[in-house]
Amino acid sequence: HYIILFLYTKYKMLHGTRFVFYEVKKPGQEVLHTAMTAMPWYEKVFIHCIFSIEETCVTDDDIKRIKEEFSRSKDKAEQVFFALLHRWDTEALPRLNIDLLFSILDNLGDDAYEQLVLPIFYNPMHRYNIGPKPPYDLNKFVADIESLVTRKAAPWNKRYGKLVKLLIYLFSIEGQSYDFPAYTLFRKLAVQRPQEAVDMLVRSDIGLLATRTRVWEMLAELATQGIQMPQMLIDKAAAGLRSPGREASRTRNEMARFLTACRDELNMRLPEDIVLSSPTSSYFFDLLRKR
Repeated sequence: HYIILFLYTKYKMLHGTRFVFYEVKKPGQEVLHTAMTAMPWYEKVFIHCIFSIEETCVTDDDIKRIKEEFSRSKDKAEQVFFALLHRWDTEALPRLNIDLLFSILDNLGDDAYEQLVLPIFYNPMHRYNIGPKPPYDLNKFVADIESLVTRKAAPWNKRYGKLVKLLIYLFSIEGQSYDFPAYTLFRKLAVQRPQEAVDMLVRSDIGLLATRTRVWEMLAELATQGIQMPQMLIDKAAAGLRSPGREASRTRNEMARFLTACRDELNMRLPEDIVLSSPTSSYFFDLLRKR
């Protein structure tokens, strides 16, 4: 204990706490690192330093701490969001990368999303000069993603597929002109690489209600344009309609619209117990139970 305290005091006096952090994260310093994690300064410098160490030095405990830091406050969430966003090259950075951000967002509830992620890009009162301006302009953020992934060319570069996937998590956030820029850009890019776009939507396992609804809306739009859909999506949408309490009414409406597009535009066969009709602009469905 005294040796550790002496080393910590010496390193801190000479180089500061961040230097101590980098030193104890090196291979072979596990005992010293364990002792340092109990120090009051460790938590303060952790999120500032963890993204600068070698990938091989990142532990499961570090990943757990990053997730915890994200949930602490809006400021921490913003910091982690962009630190992981910039690590979109998952081949070069296999541990701390944008996939960890997806994992965090997948497990956020609607309330946590509104408290931690939405304020990064959106404050409805700012339009009326009430309340602070969001740290980032969503329209500009999305435009920057488009510029990077397309490089002024079409179709977009598959190398940047993770950034395209990130747009899905921002589908439900309004831009400054009451538009939904992430949704609009994804739809534009989906036409260029339809199979990749559908695969992203299929694999998305987002628990957020508003985002999940927009995902089905996007799938319905793409099916209407004649883009092929896997049978498993039809089965998933049908299952959602069979369980009224499982999905919100708007989500179920989009599922019904998706199934209608698959039937009418793609000539795909629907389950026999699902009958769709559209007497008005809204979609209704009847379930015919077979005996």
